Amino acid sequence: MAERARLLTMRLGQAVQTLDVLNHVAQASPGLAAEWTLVRQDGSSLLAELLITAMSSEYGAQSGYLVMAHDVTSRREAENQVQHMALHDALTGLPNRNMLQEQLKHSLAAAEREGHFMAMMFLDLDRFKKINDSLGHHLGDAVLIEVARRLRQAMRTSDIVARLGGDEFVVLLPCITAIEDGERVAQKVMEQFAEPLRLDGHELRVTPSIGLALYPQHGSDAVTLMRHADLAMYQAKSRGRNRVQVFSDKMVSVTPDTLLLENDLYKALERDELRLHFQPQFDCRSGRITGAEALLRWEHGGRLIPPSDFIPLAEETGLIVPMGEWVLQRACGMAQQWRARSGWPLRIAVNLSALQLDRIDLIDTVARTLADTGLPATALELEITESVVVRESLRAADVLMQLRALGVGIAIDDFGVGYSSFAYLRELPVDRFKLDRSFLSAVPQSGGDSRLVAALIAMGHRLEVGIVAEGVETQAQADFLKAHGCDEAQGYHLGRPMNEEAFEALLMAHSAEVGLAAPGDDQRASTACTS
Repeated sequence: MAERARLLTMRLGQAVQTLDVLNHVAQASPGLAAEWTLVRQDGSSLLAELLITAMSSEYGAQSGYLVMAHDVTSRREAENQVQHMALHDALTGLPNRNMLQEQLKHSLAAAEREGHFMAMMFLDLDRFKKINDSLGHHLGDAVLIEVARRLRQAMRTSDIVARLGGDEFVVLLPCITAIEDGERVAQKVMEQFAEPLRLDGHELRVTPSIGLALYPQHGSDAVTLMRHADLAMYQAKSRGRNRVQVFSDKMVSVTPDTLLLENDLYKALERDELRLHFQPQFDCRSGRITGAEALLRWEHGGRLIPPSDFIPLAEETGLIVPMGEWVLQRACGMAQQWRARSGWPLRIAVNLSALQLDRIDLIDTVARTLADTGLPATALELEITESVVVRESLRAADVLMQLRALGVGIAIDDFGVGYSSFAYLRELPVDRFKLDRSFLSAVPQSGGDSRLVAALIAMGHRLEVGIVAEGVETQAQADFLKAHGCDEAQGYHLGRPMNEEAFEALLMAHSAEVGLAAPGDDQRASTACTS
């Protein structure tokens, strides 16, 4: 009996004896089933379900206990594993969204009760999709596992690191003493990614964009805090990536609809919602197509969002940079296809934003795009507004010189409204001036406007620069431009912006009609505007 009692000894504390426990349990709940950890002779343990029943003698006195044990170790391990999987990410082992929500709720309650600050970091890896696409998902998974390890390494034991899915992580700091602590920890996280990741023989530089929101300054509930941290993260991405961005009320647009639109705009690229429309440009004398301007459109929610609604938003958030790169790649690719199919030496014009002009990798991006698509440099024209050229004069001059060295054409858009001097413009490597549409609105009815347009055309020619008139909406305007020697024109009267299929059909019909009489590839300032 002594040996059997020793085998039933349970780890319930040094002061608790087995028989005392059995007696207490049996008296409190006769026939009770309970799970206890039992110790084998070899020192190993098992989880057993015990059914304990007190036994009595024939005289009614308690004589002992009947203990029936059933080993439930495997069953409980399986149940615990299922529960763990429900609350943890299978790849990294970090808490998942469900567990984060629970812990965030408890942390918010504690912060409110005890009056301390709390911080949330929303983290997204920069250009992670390229790793998956180029090196495979196996290596992508290895990157995520290493990122999770580095995040845990940077945190205190009381902090919570969770993976929401994909390459999105959240770090929750349940208790900080000052607002600045959140920024300090975020910078510490950034330092974890200073060293490259070395995986499967690859050395990868993986950087995060981090959005930081603080309790109670930026939100007093879980939904608001997460939304604001997410929004700050997108701001970090739009401002160049690989940085920490603290949430600001300025990130919230004037109306809820605009805020929703901004959030959707961040995902427009990955959802393949961007479209290009092309407005043809014509020689003012012969009426032949000389080129086309690529115009960005956004197809969202079953409708096309007007450029006036999203281009300013894209410029404000910095999204115009990745969008501009997409436009450049797509426009050059389509232009090369059309040139090959039609045999027509089409020139494609792509707008360049101020933020793109300021990018140090712009020249490499343009050169790489031309190489990838096979489009000759002489078939690409980059349009830069006159106001940007004036405002960024030193930077603009250097960039335009480098672009021109590639063989790319340069056009000054909205010409005449930027108040730049002809002496300055004469020093720039410019191929075309595009007359702003506002100059044509009263032509030829207004004598003053007509003389001004004629003078601008003449001055451009004296500088040996081609002139393209925008906003041609009537035949009278087209006739006026032709009579005064304008080189090229575009506008609704000549051709509205159209999708890729419609423009291709127009170009194929045009090249078939004109035949071999197409203008040469090297013709930078052509002539003409019959409708």
